[in-house]
Amino acid sequence: MRRRPLWLLVFAFGLALAPATVPDLAAQSLRVRKNIDVLMLDSQAYGNFLYALQKIKELPPSDKRSFAYLARLHNDRRVGPCEHGSELFLPWHRSVLLDFENALRAVDPPRTANVTLPYWDWSKPPSGKRFPRVAEDPANPLYRAGRDGSDSLPLPEELRDILRLPTFAEFGGEKDGGYGQLEAGPHNYMHSCYVGGDMRSDTTAAVDPLFWMFHAYIDLLWAEWQKTHSGQPVCLDCKLRGMPRKVEDVLDTKRQLSYVYEYGGTRSVPLVTASQLTAFKSSPRETGPDSPLSVPIAVPAPDFVSASLRFEDVETPATSYRVDLYIHPAEVTPHPGDETFERDYHAGYFAIWGSGGGQEGGEEGDTHRGHHPKAAGLSVDVSAALARAASKGGGEWRLTLVVRSCLSHTDVALKLGSEVRFRSATLQLGED
Repeated sequence: MRRRPLWLLVFAFGLALAPATVPDLAAQSLRVRKNIDVLMLDSQAYGNFLYALQKIKELPPSDKRSFAYLARLHNDRRVGPCEHGSELFLPWHRSVLLDFENALRAVDPPRTANVTLPYWDWSKPPSGKRFPRVAEDPANPLYRAGRDGSDSLPLPEELRDILRLPTFAEFGGEKDGGYGQLEAGPHNYMHSCYVGGDMRSDTTAAVDPLFWMFHAYIDLLWAEWQKTHSGQPVCLDCKLRGMPRKVEDVLDTKRQLSYVYEYGGTRSVPLVTASQLTAFKSSPRETGPDSPLSVPIAVPAPDFVSASLRFEDVETPATSYRVDLYIHPAEVTPHPGDETFERDYHAGYFAIWGSGGGQEGGEEGDTHRGHHPKAAGLSVDVSAALARAASKGGGEWRLTLVVRSCLSHTDVALKLGSEVRFRSATLQLGED
């Protein structure tokens, strides 16, 4: 059984690994596709999307704007069908998604004129039991009975590795037939193992409304790959079955097709100021469990998808130590080591391996500092602890840092003095 992944983002200082897509404000007609769990927070935009989806479901199958016809374009060999197992896989699906979105926009303007197709980011834990929460509601047009898949979502690192593949053939598929790793791995697995039901077969997949949001995320991953790679399919003149487009017509979502994806991003919140650090760095200073550094922390609304504490320029001391992090209500006195306090409020930790100060053996005068940077940044994932705090809502909260000696298995007060140093601490929130 595959383990359920945790939401994973790798952060640099103030920047996400995959920067957010920013709409070109000069292009007034540019469409912005959003995560379905974000779109539903905008009641008007979300309501218009559901209205448009229901309306195209009501159109007769002979109407090329109808849900039935667009599903047949993928499923029925007499109408399309879809492309799989070659370099046409990604271009074909990008094109059919555009037709689907155009149908949503055209079904009943002006109400539907600005509707965009949301995506389901299945690299993250679902907002529902297994799928986006709204797609599990039988009263919602996104619902489809019979999704009988099992197993767990792909691990985020699988997608990260795929996004690093150097050539389009490896990433998206080969010219004369051959799967790209995005299709052979996560795409095929999600269809047949995780979602199941109609999605299990390419002759029925597109009748499940989830298909369209699922494939919008596949298209998003291609768009993300394109940001850092110049590769493209070999056959640019190849026609896309069932549609009046060629491969060369769908290579650039923004310039050719007038849409982008809202994806990724971080929001940084400074936590520790220079004056607070001066107190923390005072020398000598007993920095054991009885004298922690504690600062207020504003617990955000529970719409973030990840949270990390970023420490800049953590200096390497002579003596090794560990710093435990706690996020707790201001009225709760920290009791590190207490079973209840640890269970309820421990948020994570980091440890610094001391340089040894020249006491590490070896040649005379040799020090361990050659093995360590003088100072380095680090991040600690506090998503779970901050989510627990956010779920309780309101009140004042604090972030407490407790320095513990690594000299024994028990917590002891450790006079590290000025050696416990870092330049700043910032809370970084990953947002859709």
